[in-house]
Amino acid sequence: MNDAKKLQRKKYRKLTLIMYWSVRIVALVLLGYSVVGVFLRRSDDSQTADFLFIAINALALFLASFVPAFLNKQFRISVPELLLRIYIGFVTSALLFGEIFSFFVYVPWWDSILHLFSGSLIGVVGFSLLNILNNSEDLEFKLNPGLVALFVFCFSLAVGVIWEIIEFTIDGFASSNMQRFKNSITGELWFGRQALRDTMEDFILNTIGATFISILGYIDLKRKSGFMKRMALRRRQQKQINNNDN
Repeated sequence: MNDAKKLQRKKYRKLTLIMYWSVRIVALVLLGYSVVGVFLRRSDDSQTADFLFIAINALALFLASFVPAFLNKQFRISVPELLLRIYIGFVTSALLFGEIFSFFVYVPWWDSILHLFSGSLIGVVGFSLLNILNNSEDLEFKLNPGLVALFVFCFSLAVGVIWEIIEFTIDGFASSNMQRFKNSITGELWFGRQALRDTMEDFILNTIGATFISILGYIDLKRKSGFMKRMALRRRQQKQINNNDN
């Protein structure tokens, strides 16, 4: 690698680190704000619930920012630079803007965009799992592009189903509205197909995202262009230096 490429890679890496640490600082500030707010609150239970809601999401965002580094250290799984940026952008959009700043409530298309994008992102993870297994020294098997695309598609849809089950469970225990079975502003319950609309839209958008990444992966494998492999998670060899600590 020549000096120009090394310098470019270093700048690219520096910008990624700035993104991650910016998110962590914001998360810690919000966490501190919510904890102080709980102690200084008035006798308003709804205000306490709001502060706790912010605290939980801020903590989740803070911990989520360390997931790539955790995978790298504990399982020697290296996350490509582009995927690192996509990941932190996604969790920030979901937890910070979507939940804490209520974009899910006041921006009608925010949840839809994230579900559409998540189908593709989960598909990349599914492709990564196959890629890691395919390159494992302990296993000797090679899958054709069609089977890879089918697995990626099914894997993405399965994760989407599990997430909807989690939303349903949380709504039942916490009386929340993650599945949008009621009006987020007025609290009015939806009935009939309207009550199912959000969940079915999520399934449909996940399917579209999964289909897109499956077709892209199939074409990429057939042409052997290597685009998906550059996007995929990789298992580092024991002798490789840890370059992905965030």
